[in-house]
Amino acid sequence: MGERRRGLYIELARPIRRVPGQRIYITMHTLPRDYVPGAIAELDPWMDIRGYNGYALGMYIQAGGSWEAIAEDFESSGDEGWYYYNPHRPWYTAKWSRLINGLYFNATPFTVHCPYRYRTMNTWPLSFIHNMAYTVMSPEDFVTPIPLRNWEGFRLGAQDAWYFALLQDLVGEATAAGADCAEAQAWLAELREMVPDTGQVQQVSREEYANYPVVATMSDRLDGAALEEIRRTTADHIVSLREHLGR
Repeated sequence: MGERRRGLYIELARPIRRVPGQRIYITMHTLPRDYVPGAIAELDPWMDIRGYNGYALGMYIQAGGSWEAIAEDFESSGDEGWYYYNPHRPWYTAKWSRLINGLYFNATPFTVHCPYRYRTMNTWPLSFIHNMAYTVMSPEDFVTPIPLRNWEGFRLGAQDAWYFALLQDLVGEATAAGADCAEAQAWLAELREMVPDTGQVQQVSREEYANYPVVATMSDRLDGAALEEIRRTTADHIVSLREHLGR
């Protein structure tokens, strides 16, 4: 997003833009800095998929931004939004993994979460299983592979997102069919409200969370039992709507 890198990026994007149907991806951020709005406007003609930094998004919300404003940007630009939230601190727990891939994802206008990968290779990976090519680093020591509990949190979060998406699809079908789905709609709205807005993230519970206000606040509010209850309630609404639609 710096001025020198923006110029290079645009020069590289010019020939790509001439390829019919080829979309251009950019990794970007929304840090609350004076230059950022102008930088995004300058880059807008040269990007189609915006890959947002997850930590910068939290600080953007804390500074007064909103998911609605980002969604409006996507609508006006015609761009698609992705985000990446890489586990690079010891307090990035399994619960953070679950929240980022589930409830958090559900409340945002983004379509893809890109887990950050620290190394890639072109040769046979099993020959090099001892290095970082096959895993990402543990946020606890930056050496050992990421703990299985973090992967499990990732899996649970992705499954939460499936439940939310299925319920949203069923609500759409019920609405089109003229069927009553008010309770399910209210639940979906409640799920989105579980992701805090600007006024709820002005303070964090630990100094280390200063740059991660949204996810840290969610984690403080929701324990494992609450997350299981959220999934159970979502499943109940799914079953009820399927029965209502004669499935």
